[in-house]
Amino acid sequence: MIQVIYDEKEDEIIPVITCDVCNNRIEDVLNAVAVNQNVFDMGETPTKILHAHKGRCHDSAEAKIGKYAGWEELSAHLYYLCKNLGLTSQWFEARDRPQEKNDR
Repeated sequence: MIQVIYDEKEDEIIPVITCDVCNNRIEDVLNAVAVNQNVFDMGETPTKILHAHKGRCHDSAEAKIGKYAGWEELSAHLYYLCKNLGLTSQWFEARDRPQEKNDR
């Protein structure tokens, strides 16, 4: 699940992904998955995605889906999400560049 939290250290509100099973923040994208109903079973209907930590949370997310669940690494899921939204590597690079004082 995508949520926002207040980060006291940075003094700003930041978006985070939390596990839909244990509700804890997912901090390591390489240790998480996106679980959904198998694409061959869903037909034309969009399906809910469950974000989960690998291991027990992943197993519980698949059980929550009920039928055979498909899944992919969370890193791949986020890559395709950004790609489908039109966010390119150039967009990310432009966002990461420090702004000049005159640009503010």
